[in-house]
Amino acid sequence: MNFEKIAELYIERGIIKLKIPYDPELIRRIKEIRNSRWDLKNKCWVFNKNDEVLHYIKSLLEKQNYRIKEYDSTQKDLSDLKTYLLYRKYSPRTIKSYIYYNEELLNYAKKSSEEIDEEDIKNYLSYLNSVLKVSSSTMNTAFNALKCYYENVKKLKIFSQLKRVHKERRLPEVLSTQEVKVLITSLKNIKHKCMVALAYSSGLRVSEVAKLKLKDIDFERKMIHIVSSKGQKDRYTILSKNMHTLLSSYIKEYQPHYWLFESWTQERHISIRSIQKVFEKAKGLAGIKKDASIHTLRHSFATHLLESGVDIRYIQTLLGHYSLKATEIYTHVANNTLAEIQSPFDKLV
Repeated sequence: MNFEKIAELYIERGIIKLKIPYDPELIRRIKEIRNSRWDLKNKCWVFNKNDEVLHYIKSLLEKQNYRIKEYDSTQKDLSDLKTYLLYRKYSPRTIKSYIYYNEELLNYAKKSSEEIDEEDIKNYLSYLNSVLKVSSSTMNTAFNALKCYYENVKKLKIFSQLKRVHKERRLPEVLSTQEVKVLITSLKNIKHKCMVALAYSSGLRVSEVAKLKLKDIDFERKMIHIVSSKGQKDRYTILSKNMHTLLSSYIKEYQPHYWLFESWTQERHISIRSIQKVFEKAKGLAGIKKDASIHTLRHSFATHLLESGVDIRYIQTLLGHYSLKATEIYTHVANNTLAEIQSPFDKLV
């Protein structure tokens, strides 16, 4: 009687598992594969996942007349996370970030999402901290991504002993009003000048500048409508008198159709990276040596308003901060009160 020979091939995140009946000749060939190992507990052969290795195993089985039953768990891994994030209307940037860190966990642990436990998550977070030495902000993003999946989607209570790391309290870099003036005036291209000036004059994030539409600018009310920004929140911020004039000249010259700042085609808005490059160019032309990015203009906007006496609660509204604590950091860099303090050194005779 002839029995059909069946091989079960499990393709998982980072590894390949093979279950076969006892076959001395096939086992001898399997042992020749680099890094092959026998998993006594699960009664299967295990290999590091590699397209070349997978192709060789399939070829080997076919030559030995095996019928292959293939189970590819990587095709369904994290699809439930993506569905959840889309349903909850997370931003595209957050979705990309959350899927990335969850994929990295599976690659690190060499397991499928069904096999992950608390120890795997703890070891991965420790790896990020001690080996990759990522920032506290990145650590917490990874923590949030993993917790979202395994607690909210998988419904596993494995985060009771895991805590977010303490975030470093760093004060934001701030440019002086003179530095901002030199920075903006150094740009001769009116489109470039407008993008950088808007980031400062209205306290916008670079992503908000990039995604502004013509209809978001209310010239009559001197307001800018920020739609679905961080946290999917809408808000209004100010359109300054000088910015009104500058924008009017820009629109007259460039005649944008839908997006305020178009890319190489009218159907796309300018990329965030393009705006960052414009800022870097302006910083070089202005001779600014501070460790500043285009986000520094948002910090400078808030700090300069605070120094001019604007109530911090209004600044919170303009910036779109959910909590006043986020806005209060600017009280530590504003010099309107600190500058009035006399150093004891000045009293020495």
